[in-house]
Order: sequence, then structure tokens, then C-alpha cells
Amino acid sequence: MLVWKINFRGYRMATLLRVPRKQRFGAREFHKEQKRGRAGTMHIQFGPVASFALVFFVVLFALITVGLFAALALALTKMQQQLAKLTDKLEPVIVKASVTLDTVQRITTNVGEKADVILTRGEVLTESLSHKVENTADVVQETVTTPLINLSSLIAGVSRGFSVWGAMQGIGKNGSGAGKTAKPETPNVKQ
Repeated sequence: MLVWKINFRGYRMATLLRVPRKQRFGAREFHKEQKRGRAGTMHIQFGPVASFALVFFVVLFALITVGLFAALALALTKMQQQLAKLTDKLEPVIVKASVTLDTVQRITTNVGEKADVILTRGEVLTESLSHKVENTADVVQETVTTPLINLSSLIAGVSRGFSVWGAMQGIGKNGSGAGKTAKPETPNVKQ
């Protein structure tokens, strides 16, 4: 028979465990025992069937726990082997990917530098072209437009002079006063 020492807190657990009547007590007895300084401790004796069942289940659960630990250890070993195989297979792929990424980075850097050079040249060319267009406009205004305006004024003045001279000549031919100064007629010129 097994003897168990159980911490007891006033519950009626003793009736479920087939404790002899002498050792059973409830809350009142518990408080009495507490006053005496022996509260919460009692000895229980199990019968042979209960002892066997208790030992059987403890051993059964211990064996199940050991089996689960062994299965877990086996699964972890297999997983470690699989990871080692995958690592061996992935290592060349990782090296190739690293080399490819380095090449892509070099190409990208080279393209970026060339794009910067092209943009800088385009900016310089645009500025130069803008200055040339402004200079050409200034030259055209100074060398072509101003003389054309002066020539146009000169032509208008000469044309006006000829019309006045022709008007004066027309008075003398009619015989109505040759040699007299007459007021010239002004042609219809829009200003």
C-alpha cells in the first residue's frame, strides 16, 4: 500500500480517496487542526487497486512523454539534414545572384553617369542656342530692321517730294499761272 502525504485545504477530498473514517475531516476539523499547528497535512493510504492504477497511469504517461521527446528529437534531426541539403543546393544560386546583382549595379551606375553627361551637354547646348538666338535677334534688329525703317522713311519722303514736284509741274503746264507757286494738292495717303 502507498502512503501519500497531501496538503489539504478543507475540501472533502478524503471521501473520494477512500480515506478511513478516522482520518476524514471537514472544514471544522480543519480549523481545529489549524489552531493546533497541523493544518493542511494528512496521510492517505490507497488500496491495492488504486495504487496499481495510479502507478500504471504514471508509468504510462512517463512512457508517452519519453516517446514524444524521442519523436521530436528524430524529427529535428531529419529537419536539420534537409536544411543542410537545401543550403548546399542554394549556395551556388546565391553566389550567381550576388554576381548578377553586382553586374546590374555597375551597369546602372554607368547608365546614370552617362545620363548625367547627356543631360549636362543638353543643358549647355540649350543655353548656347538660347544666347545665339538672342544675339541673332539683336543683330537682325540693328542691321536689318533699323535700315529698313530708315529706307522706308526715305522712300516715303522721296515719293512725297515727287508728288509735290509733280503737282507743281502740273500747274505750269496748264497755263494758268506758270511760274506761280501754288499750294500742292495732297494725295490720299493714310497715316
